[in-house]
Amino acid sequence: MRRGTTPTIVLTITNSDESDCDLTENDLYITFKEKANAREKNSRTPLYGFTKRETDDGVEVIHENNSTIIKVTLTQKETLGFSTGRTIQVQLRCKELGVAQATTIEGFKAEEILLDGEI
Repeated sequence: MRRGTTPTIVLTITNSDESDCDLTENDLYITFKEKANAREKNSRTPLYGFTKRETDDGVEVIHENNSTIIKVTLTQKETLGFSTGRTIQVQLRCKELGVAQATTIEGFKAEEILLDGEI
């Protein structure tokens, strides 16, 4: 993902036993956060991150072929907050009828741009 762009991040959520995974009626929390490096692990300085909800602009939730597909379009401002070269972690947490779940944490790199700022 390049900083300063408006990428659409696609999460495909499935159950490990291949049963139907329909999260369309769940409360969804999609969190993006910079991963701490070794010397930052115990730092009190918070790393940049934010959480999107299923009701937010730019978030689309679809149930298709026993999977839930979540498309999250990030803004230029959001991607500019990430530091070049950092691994950006993403995780989905959801809740329905008092049951909370979380996916594994996945990651991607924040790539540089030559012209910084919003255009």
